Amino acid sequence: MIFNVFLNKLLQKISGKREGGIVTAVTGYSPRAVKRLEENEGGVATVLRAILERKRASLMKEGASLDEASVIMAQIPSFAGDMLTPRPFGDLAFLSPGATQGHYSQTRSVARRLDDLSERLAAVRGHEPVDAARQILEAEGFLSPLWFADTNESSDSDPAAWRALFAARTWEEIDAPLRIFACRALFDWLACWDVDFYLSNFGRYTPRSVFSLVTPQLSPRVQVTDADGQGQQENVDKPTVSGGGPRPRKARRGLIVTPSSRLLEVSATLLAKLRLRKWPVSTPKLADLALWSGEDAGWLAKVGAGERPLPFSKFEQLWDTAATTDVMTAAGYGAVSAPFPLYAATQAFELLLVRRRNATRSVVPDSFIILGEDLYPWEARLEAARAGGAAIGSEPWPTVLG
Repeated sequence: MIFNVFLNKLLQKISGKREGGIVTAVTGYSPRAVKRLEENEGGVATVLRAILERKRASLMKEGASLDEASVIMAQIPSFAGDMLTPRPFGDLAFLSPGATQGHYSQTRSVARRLDDLSERLAAVRGHEPVDAARQILEAEGFLSPLWFADTNESSDSDPAAWRALFAARTWEEIDAPLRIFACRALFDWLACWDVDFYLSNFGRYTPRSVFSLVTPQLSPRVQVTDADGQGQQENVDKPTVSGGGPRPRKARRGLIVTPSSRLLEVSATLLAKLRLRKWPVSTPKLADLALWSGEDAGWLAKVGAGERPLPFSKFEQLWDTAATTDVMTAAGYGAVSAPFPLYAATQAFELLLVRRRNATRSVVPDSFIILGEDLYPWEARLEAARAGGAAIGSEPWPTVLG
């Protein structure tokens, strides 16, 4: 319930389809037909049966036998029960390479918790008094000021959303504090996924956030003046950082390095490591990534600027083609799977951290939020993993990744 808007937008980015296209791809029916079928129990059963059949058919199209497809579906949280039950966070964690071999345990646990919370809140909304929401939050361990501090607030300062949560007497009144909570919960989920991604892929190195490599940042073109007036700054309308300060009069292209642009840079570095069998001295250029992947450099630049979508199927194809130096190797057989968690984090940060003007058709970002320690509990999640017995590496981090 409380995560639906975010999850719908994230799924659209991952799939490269609009909401109606996703409905058709999953069910085989048009959105209008699905809406009509869902008006009665028999129609709902028809839709659910269609989803199951299409999922099984897609797995078999990829080469799985009927029995293998059934085994795979039993591992996907939304399909694992006696009946189809949406478990979006669990499904995303399942897509992490190695998740079915016992990796990403902390992420899968948090995913179950968020899926359970969302399901319970959706079940009582409009049917029970709003007190039920507070009771569910308490039962799930979320009834704390820590979860209701806005991006510019401290959890120690009696957050406004925390007060609003208890003042709410209707479901409409509790929506605003629940949105603040949802934002906090999403960053916690991402931090947890980040730690598991680090442990699964970079665990030999000293710990650091890997997802932070794809957070937005100011372009090197922008030099921020310090307190003593030192330093220079381009004579442009500088983008807003951390959501504070006045809105710029006109967004200027290239002043903010977007998560999508950073994903391409990091991917190029990781792919260079796979191709060269050693870390590169510097970040490869976009032209290098274009050459390795067979993609047009201009199209890649537009992806980084947010002017072209990058669904995961396209990213995976790009990765698999670029991951091998053997030109005779067909795409889809790269040495290492495309890093879905890093890709998904990029799309999530595009939604959560970057602000674009909705009033215009421009995709140029004009502000972004810094992913600080108060908002992103990566250290806390790392300590939880350490307490659970995770082995933490000590080798120096590759210089090229910062």
